[in-house]
Amino acid sequence: MHVNDVRPPRRTLSLTPLIDVVFLLLMFFMLASTFAKYSVVEVSLAGSGGGPVQEEARPVLLSVGSDGAFRLNGEPVAADDIRARLVELAAGQPTSVIVRPSAEARSQDIVAALERAKGAGVGNVALAR
Repeated sequence: MHVNDVRPPRRTLSLTPLIDVVFLLLMFFMLASTFAKYSVVEVSLAGSGGGPVQEEARPVLLSVGSDGAFRLNGEPVAADDIRARLVELAAGQPTSVIVRPSAEARSQDIVAALERAKGAGVGNVALAR
């Protein structure tokens, strides 16, 4: 008996779905990633033992509350007024600004406080727990 081994014709694989998936992934990563250049805020942690102290600096405490409120030496201050108040408190003397966030403070508010304190240019800025 003679059996013909007939194989069905082999289907070719279409690459169109693979190309679609690759383009979808490309679009996803292009839209999900950020191309902005982040600015760097230099922060020295309080008690980290920095360099030698040349002159005694007056400490100023900048607190960041959980509700986004700022307090400068215990007095409430608006976010836009932090720089002016720091310059006013420093009065030309070396000043050390200590930023102390509450445990529930948002990171955006902490960074805003650090940037404003550094932007005032009155002295060192340190982040405390």
